[in-house]
Amino acid sequence: MTGIVPALVPLDRFLPPGNVWHIRIHVTWGGGNPSPEDFERYDLLCDRVGHFHRGVRHLNHTFEFGFCGMAGASLEPFSPGKYPLTIAQWESGIRGIADICSRYDLPATRTVLFTHAEEPELLYGTPAEPWELVRLPFSRGEWEGRPPAEEIRLRVRELLKERKQREIGLGESP
Repeated sequence: MTGIVPALVPLDRFLPPGNVWHIRIHVTWGGGNPSPEDFERYDLLCDRVGHFHRGVRHLNHTFEFGFCGMAGASLEPFSPGKYPLTIAQWESGIRGIADICSRYDLPATRTVLFTHAEEPELLYGTPAEPWELVRLPFSRGEWEGRPPAEEIRLRVRELLKERKQREIGLGESP
């Protein structure tokens, strides 16, 4: 998606100051809205309609972002479960992740911005057990040959670039 995309996350309310080095993206494996347990596990949650909810987790060097949903989902054969992720949630979540990257001055690279499923391979060189965000209900699992995690990083980089260009353009005269 291109064009002007406003920040959706009120940074002063949802993104406290801190030293963040990584953003780990999850699905909660629950319903379409955050559960009490989700609030304990994640720094920020995106519900099925694309609204954000702040967790009560204490911010450390890894920001935990959760897409709410996917309860009862299975990979083989694929079933999105009772609460599949939605396109609205996906789009809003990507913009929110871009806001997090912007707030903490993080690049959208695989070693900084990764899914829970990618983490074992990144840290230990072993295949992942969790399959979250490997396949999504509204896609065949990839965009032009890219898996969903790489699509998130690509889209976040595009949003950050657009925002930077707008900031630079604000100071120019016509």
